[in-house]
Amino acid sequence: SGQIEREITFSTLGWLQSALWQCLLTHLWARGLLPFYTDFWAYPLYSLTLLWLVAYLREIHFYWVHRAIHPWKDRELGPLDGDVGAFLYRHVHSLHHKSYNPGPWSGLCMHP
Repeated sequence: SGQIEREITFSTLGWLQSALWQCLLTHLWARGLLPFYTDFWAYPLYSLTLLWLVAYLREIHFYWVHRAIHPWKDRELGPLDGDVGAFLYRHVHSLHHKSYNPGPWSGLCMHP
């Protein structure tokens, strides 16, 4: 069925995309174009808020974005019917659900 090959291919494309973003941000930081600070306690409220956002807001964001790319009403509908989720599921996210026998590559197998 090609499941493992598809999962390895799209998982690899996903981490390559992630690596490119990390390279870009590291490059911006190294050139001084990305602001940062080294003393966590110099800005305690900002630091603790940022720590909380990274830990919790990411989970909330992931849930709602993942929910939004599933059909809101019916899988056969589309954006003109008011169901953007069905369109995104059909053309982007359904690849992630083609793994009928989940394995180590299944969790990250999605369009990059």
